[in-house]
Amino acid sequence: MLSKRQYIVLNSCADDWELFYFPFAWINYGGQVFRRTSLHEMVGRRLGLNIHIPPSRYEDKGPWTVSVAGLEVAWDIRILITLGLLSAQRVRADEKREPVGPAGLSKEELFIYRDYHCLTFDDHVETFGYGPHEFMIAELGLKEIDLPPYREYDKELGWPLSF
Repeated sequence: MLSKRQYIVLNSCADDWELFYFPFAWINYGGQVFRRTSLHEMVGRRLGLNIHIPPSRYEDKGPWTVSVAGLEVAWDIRILITLGLLSAQRVRADEKREPVGPAGLSKEELFIYRDYHCLTFDDHVETFGYGPHEFMIAELGLKEIDLPPYREYDKELGWPLSF
């Protein structure tokens, strides 16, 4: 059975390819934290969309403490990739994606996250651009998180028990 942290990582990457920010934010902050004028809101306004952000999720509504260091989150990601539960790709400087094989990401490659402290998605983009890695749950990971024993984690996390 996966640890609760590994379960959170898989769930944070269940919708699409996600930057490291998302598993880090879900583990440490319970989800994404927004700037008052975030990139999401600016893009939404340009597209004529009304994007609603819960007031409690703004960066000035903290304190937002980091209880799990970036490198620890990265190690969980590495384990999940090796187990075939999570897929990864490198985002190159030219923004092309390069799939990561079953051997996963090297420890050295993950050291980039050792001092990770991004509070918002915007912080991540300003520091790393749209990379250096993206993650998405694999088919095997979807089957794993659907197993009955994980409903206990859902209860502990206050997540819906059925969809």
